[in-house]
Parts: sequence; structure tokens; C-alpha cells
Amino acid sequence: MTMHATLDRDAGAEGHALFFADLPDSPAKGPAPLVVERSAYGADRAPNWPMIAAIVALHIVAFYALVTFDVIHIAEKKKPLVVDLIAEPPVPPAEKPKPEPVVVEKVQPVVVAPPPIVQTLASPPPPITVTTTPPPPRPVAVAAPRPPDR
Repeated sequence: MTMHATLDRDAGAEGHALFFADLPDSPAKGPAPLVVERSAYGADRAPNWPMIAAIVALHIVAFYALVTFDVIHIAEKKKPLVVDLIAEPPVPPAEKPKPEPVVVEKVQPVVVAPPPIVQTLASPPPPITVTTTPPPPRPVAVAAPRPPDR
């Protein structure tokens, strides 16, 4: 026996209630099956292994194609080439053996008395003689303004 519920058109409004009735099951229905059929949907559904394998294979093929066509990179990237523009200093030459220092003896200078200063009388200067007399100076021409005309 199954319980059915019916609802009036204005059920839920104030003063109306739901009507419940117990009706016998219909004789057309057969007895309940002993084995329950598997549902195609819901929690009782079994996994479709061929479809899962096909999806995994499709992903592997797509990943291989992306790597082949260089869309994605999975290899480690090489370190970039670095070029030093500043030259390294040259290697210093090998050290030569140092020569032994030559010992130089200091020579003491001989102190000698300076030569004596001899003062002699200077000879008198020669007399100046004038042989000719210089000519008298010429008169200097001076420019003067003309007198005004009257």
C-alpha cells in the first residue's frame, strides 16, 4: 500500500489543509523485482573504463603534440650566455730574481779653503773726445689757422 497526497487548488491559504489518503496499489503493477536495475545516473553508476582510457589517451596525444610543436617547454632551460665586455687584467709576468744590492761607500769630501780674493785697482776710463759739434736743430713748422677774411 502506498500513501498518496493530494493538494487542493487553494491549499496553503488560511483555513485550508492538505488532504492525505491511503489508496491501494494498482493491480496492473507486478510484484517488486528482486534484483534492482542499475541506474544510468547517480551514485550507483559504475565508471566507464573505456571512455576514461580514451580521455587519458587524448590528453597524452595532445601533450605530445604541444611539446613537439614547441608550444610548451618541458626541458630545463639552458643558462643564458654571458659575455664579459670588460677584459680581464693581463697576468703579471713572473718575478725576476732581484740583483744583489751594490754597496756604495760614502766618500767624505775634502774641504779646501777658498781661493783668496785679490782686489786690484781698476784702470781709469778713457777720456771722451768730441770731434764735431752737432748741427743746430731745424725750426719746427707749426700749423696755424688762417685769419678770417673781413
